[in-house]
Amino acid sequence: MRAMIVKTIAGILVCIAAALNGGIFGMYIGGLGICGADFSWFAVSASFVVGGCLSSIFTLLWRKAWWAGALSFSVFLLPIFCFEAIGGELQRSIGISICIVGPFVVAYGLARCWDTSRKKS
Repeated sequence: MRAMIVKTIAGILVCIAAALNGGIFGMYIGGLGICGADFSWFAVSASFVVGGCLSSIFTLLWRKAWWAGALSFSVFLLPIFCFEAIGGELQRSIGISICIVGPFVVAYGLARCWDTSRKKS
């Protein structure tokens, strides 16, 4: 019982951290607000790595809900992507779309790899 409570609280904290990081990276890559800066592929790759790590941690906690960690990272990136796409910022739109899709690919791959390795044993 206690293990399930700890696991649930850890999952919630990982989702909160993912949402906060996704929002900050989204504003930075999108050039919005006080985070506004020139576009950089380094920021895109850093966002991809952070989103992949956080979604992987959530996938390790809750294998059947692998998508939740990636979705919490991407939830603030979606409106920023829409704003950039409507504004005609192609480079920023592509960068943000990579940051949206990346954590889903990483989390799905980890969940799929985990399921495959467990079936062989």
